[in-house]
Order: sequence, then structure tokens, then C-alpha cells
Amino acid sequence: MTTTAKFESVGASSVVLTDGLHSWRWLDAWGPNVVKYFNNFDVPVSGADTPLAATVTLVEAGGGDTTLTVPATQPGALLITADAAENDGANVQWLTNQWFMFDSRYPTYFGIKFQINDATQTDLLAGVCITDTTLLGGMTDGVYVRKEDASTTMYLVVEEDSVESVTAIGTVRDATWHVAEWYFDGTTWHGYFDGAPGGTITGGYPHEDNLAPSIHFLTGETVANTCYIDWIKIIQVREAV
Repeated sequence: MTTTAKFESVGASSVVLTDGLHSWRWLDAWGPNVVKYFNNFDVPVSGADTPLAATVTLVEAGGGDTTLTVPATQPGALLITADAAENDGANVQWLTNQWFMFDSRYPTYFGIKFQINDATQTDLLAGVCITDTTLLGGMTDGVYVRKEDASTTMYLVVEEDSVESVTAIGTVRDATWHVAEWYFDGTTWHGYFDGAPGGTITGGYPHEDNLAPSIHFLTGETVANTCYIDWIKIIQVREAV
């Protein structure tokens, strides 16, 4: 199947390339007010613990290690393998790209393609967040998708000063590639899962400046569960639409 794409003007001086089939999906953008971050994980990690240019906090209470690799068996994907104790895993933030902020004049797209071996016995969070070494436990400000241990429901969460607005957007399945996305049009947050519209959240956004691309993955049992991240993308246009 061939997917078409089209260019759209956003504001006075920016152009966005959108997916012709999924109109909310921004593929790229250009202009003086465009802020964007792409990671296809096509560069080998610098070590088993640290993906290139990221700040990583590991939890390794089990008898082994939590590792982050780009394996030869799945080139172009980051593999997070949790150590085998409940709540072991990795908190990953690209703090050198901590430049995202929100305003009603800042339309924004976020997307991530991922696969989890056990959709129930794991936690996953991905989005743009304030600096925090335990995003799943102590974060105060961010916009992200989240799946919690003992559940397969993926949620869109908009959090400001530890107050969350939450809506369900889809269901995660074992060992299956999924694409979770959200789009902010200046008024409403729209969630999408596997190419289908999910829930929406109207009004509000984090007023905290400098949110970073972020991922947090934990195992929810004494098993070294795994998560692949094929790509992560955030595009923001800072001008009126």
C-alpha cells in the first residue's frame, strides 16, 4: 500500500509534511519557528547502558543488568531489557534536546513505534517531560502516553503541577508493533493508536518550559521483560495557526 503525503502551511512561515492517510501525523516540518526531534535508533549505542546523547537512570535490583542496545537482529531499533526484579528498568531522557514547551499557538505532534514482549506485566511511558529520574513515579509536568503494570490500556496524559488529565487511546498486545501518537491543535489534545483516533483532552497544558523527549520502561514482575523502540518523533511549530 502506498501512503501519500502533502504539504500544509502552518502559521506565517512554516510548512508541515503530513501523512495523506493519517492527517494528524506530521512527517516533518520546516521553518524558522519549527522545533523537532527525531530518533530512528540507527546509530549503535555507546555502551550497553547508555544510548548515544541520552541521560539514563537504571534500576537493577535483580541479579543481572538492565541494558539498552541496538541489536543486530533488529537493526534500527532500541532494545531495553529490564533486570529481573519488579520495577527494574530504564529511565531515558534526551536532555540536550530539552526545548519543547506549550502554548495555545504551538501545535505539536508526538509519535512512537514500540513493541513489548509482555503487554500486561510492564510499564511504559513516552513523551515530553520535565527532567526526572523516575518519570513513572515522581514526574510533575509532561505530555505523554502511558501503559501501567497489570493493564494493557494505553493512555494519553497531560500533566501540570502533578495534576493529570487522562484518556484511554488503545490496547497494547504482546510482541506486537504499535504506534501511539498525540496531536495538540492549540485547544484539544487528540490521542491516536495504531492509526485510529482514541480519546481527547480539552484545555490545559504544562506551563513548565524545556520539556525533554523521554522514555521510561519497567518490568512488573521478576522477569527480564523487554521493549523495542523503533522510532520516536516530536515536531512543534511555535506560531499562530
